[in-house]
Amino acid sequence: MGDDLRTTLTLISTQLAAIIKSVNDEQLKAELESVLENALIVLDKVNDSNFAIVNELCCGDNGPTYDQELIERALKFVDDNLQNSSYSVMQLSKDMNMDRTGLYRKLVALTGHAPTMFIRSIRLKKAVMLLNQKRYSQAEIAEKIGFSNAAYFSKCFKEEYGVSPSNYQPD
Repeated sequence: MGDDLRTTLTLISTQLAAIIKSVNDEQLKAELESVLENALIVLDKVNDSNFAIVNELCCGDNGPTYDQELIERALKFVDDNLQNSSYSVMQLSKDMNMDRTGLYRKLVALTGHAPTMFIRSIRLKKAVMLLNQKRYSQAEIAEKIGFSNAAYFSKCFKEEYGVSPSNYQPD
């Protein structure tokens, strides 16, 4: 879904920019520039790595907005505390202003993941993004995503993706 949307928005943005150059009417030009600006904002959101994660974890366009907002909030809290290896379900539930049981039920219902696995899944998805950049060692990535032990990071990564981080090949 993200790639199709990204391609479509890029095409629309390019075509709108070309049309704007050829328009002489200032009011029409201003309206087209506004449409172009909105398309670029949506394109930035689609290109945002968190957007892809939310779409993957939640039900996409079929899910209620409240549920997507809840996932986005949870994702933001995890993302803000990514390097904090002691960030826990207890802290996430406090940040979300929910009790642990309520958070557990809601995350399981929306994502199929218990909060602990939700946090781990977010960390591992960020690890994949960092691995794709090919700028960091395994130990640096483990530290950046909140694993205090590189061996444990490697074990979790292999459980999630079926291959160790050192053997991971991007799609």
